[in-house]
Amino acid sequence: MNEFSHSDMEYGNPVAKSARPNAGTNLLIALGVGLIVAALVQALRPAPKPQQRLARLLEDMEENLREVSAPALNRVGSFATEGAEALTGSLHRGEAQVEKFLRNAAKRLRRFGS
Repeated sequence: MNEFSHSDMEYGNPVAKSARPNAGTNLLIALGVGLIVAALVQALRPAPKPQQRLARLLEDMEENLREVSAPALNRVGSFATEGAEALTGSLHRGEAQVEKFLRNAAKRLRRFGS
């Protein structure tokens, strides 16, 4: 009927009786043990080599520069696109003007020759 044997119940009852009224204390103990373990792991970890620190610093600087310069680069890109579109339009107008000039010059030459 019950999954626990008599010895499990004897061991479990004192733990359950102790844990319920002291839940806050148990939580603080667990938190303290976790902090101590984390501090030990941090202290025992080997320090990074200067090359590794420099590489990490340069990567962080590159990332920050990309974030800072992204709006300016986007704006420059839009200016370049607008400039290219304007240049294309002026080239078409320029071609039309040259064509008109050559037609008029040809007409003048014909009139001058006749």
